[in-house]
Amino acid sequence: MRGMTTEFRVMVTGHRPNKLGGYGASPPQQCVREWLREQLNTYRARRYDLIAITGMALGVDQWFAWEANGLGIPFDAYVPCDGQDSLWPTTSRTSYRELLWRARTVVQVSPGPFTPEKMQRRNEAMVHSAHAHLAIWNGSRGGTANCIKFMRSIGVEPIIFDPKEQ
Repeated sequence: MRGMTTEFRVMVTGHRPNKLGGYGASPPQQCVREWLREQLNTYRARRYDLIAITGMALGVDQWFAWEANGLGIPFDAYVPCDGQDSLWPTTSRTSYRELLWRARTVVQVSPGPFTPEKMQRRNEAMVHSAHAHLAIWNGSRGGTANCIKFMRSIGVEPIIFDPKEQ
């Protein structure tokens, strides 16, 4: 997927809000968002053709999309399956749909309803599509750890930010 484009694509993987201080605004969330904004600004300073890639899950994925959008950086939304938001609260679904509307491109990685494998396929598609890889990871098990493990298995070392160390 790295074709002849001059775009520079940076992706993120990271935790849901419950691992970062909760679903309301919190100091860990603000710290993560500031770090994401700094990273985007750093890449943008080097490359005018920056594209952000996000998996659109609650938490880090959507914060990254909002930060990119706020900086005027286009983003591609990699949706793992049909109805990713089907079990989310109404406010979360509304925000998700607004982000999809703002996305430069929406890539649906797998058809059909949710399965855990589809989340990993989405992560792998993002990793393969990106030139730079960011991870918000506190060392815990889960999807973020799985994505980092996959990256490392193919020789990609992400830039990892652990909000617990801040």
